Amino acid sequence: MGGRKWILDAHDMMRLCLFLPLLALLAIGLLPASGCGIVADQERLVIATVGNREITRRDFRMELRNLPPQDKPIIASHADMVQAVQDYVDQEVLLLEAERLSGLGIIAVPDQAAEDRFFRQNPDIVDVREVMDPTLFMVDEAGLETMKLGIQEGIESARRDLLAEQALAYLTHEAITTGSIAITEAEYNAAFQARRDELKDFERAWVRGMLFPILPETDGLVQRVAADARRKLDQGMSVDEVMNQYMPSDNFAASPVPPQERLAFPLETDVPNDPRLPQYRGFWDDIGTAEPGDIVGPVNVQPTTRFVTGPDGRPQRETVPPSIMLVELLRYEPERPFSLDEARELLAPRIIERKVKEQLRSQHNGRVIEENLPAPATYADGQRSIMRQ
Repeated sequence: MGGRKWILDAHDMMRLCLFLPLLALLAIGLLPASGCGIVADQERLVIATVGNREITRRDFRMELRNLPPQDKPIIASHADMVQAVQDYVDQEVLLLEAERLSGLGIIAVPDQAAEDRFFRQNPDIVDVREVMDPTLFMVDEAGLETMKLGIQEGIESARRDLLAEQALAYLTHEAITTGSIAITEAEYNAAFQARRDELKDFERAWVRGMLFPILPETDGLVQRVAADARRKLDQGMSVDEVMNQYMPSDNFAASPVPPQERLAFPLETDVPNDPRLPQYRGFWDDIGTAEPGDIVGPVNVQPTTRFVTGPDGRPQRETVPPSIMLVELLRYEPERPFSLDEARELLAPRIIERKVKEQLRSQHNGRVIEENLPAPATYADGQRSIMRQ
């Protein structure tokens, strides 16, 4: 039987040699038959769950894109990707718990706190909520409303973040005080080894002297009064003698200092050189090679905030005004590493936090599906990759 003969010239053979490998890749599924379709399918892969909600690759990509630059995670490896998705799941689970605790009236975030958080995280954003004239920003009415809506949404996002933080702090505190979550010796040891370099007692100075608060009505005067007090100390007067002269008193005749200049309050404390306490940075910059018995100051103490118990029994944030410190150095101890026993109190809250998150994941079906996670290099935001070099 005479079948049709196929005669291939050299050009046909070259084309066939190039085409056959592509057919082979298609056959074993390593080459997408339709580029756009396969990418869309990959984006729909579920990489995590929270409750009944499924989180896809696209959901996570959009979440990363919406994060402020300082909050974008470093994703340079598969382990980084797992941790980034786990952190996202933990945050979503905490938001569910925060909603529950907020509904019970256990936690709350004041409007001002949410606004402060948003504008602190976004210092370049101008608050246009009270602006009525859109031409001030070269936009129309709709554009101005969009700007206002963006700010309001950002503030609400900040409120949710603060509620999540409060929920974690509350649950951790409850677990510690009730002893409902136990910490094993192995967990203490593992945490200690992981944080050994940072677990240390900072260098510390014990001081005694005067603190001059800087209030709007005394700014300018306080600086001069503190300098006068320092001169008297340099002339040989004792700390007690100078303090008695500059402390407020009803006995005007007991001090040569005019009543309006008696602005000092007694101070006796220890001052750690802790980077988390920037208000004392001026003190540590000024202490130099001071020895016990030497005078340090006047130095500026920066304003800070602290939590106090409010009338309703709940913690409230209180602003501590700036001040000037003038003190005698009583004792100094250099930095030293903590032993495991000394570090337990510092290690416990973070271990408990981790266990609280594990419990919440179990309660709210929070899990990461590792086999569906994308390669880290695929996560780029426009021209700006979220992989930080």
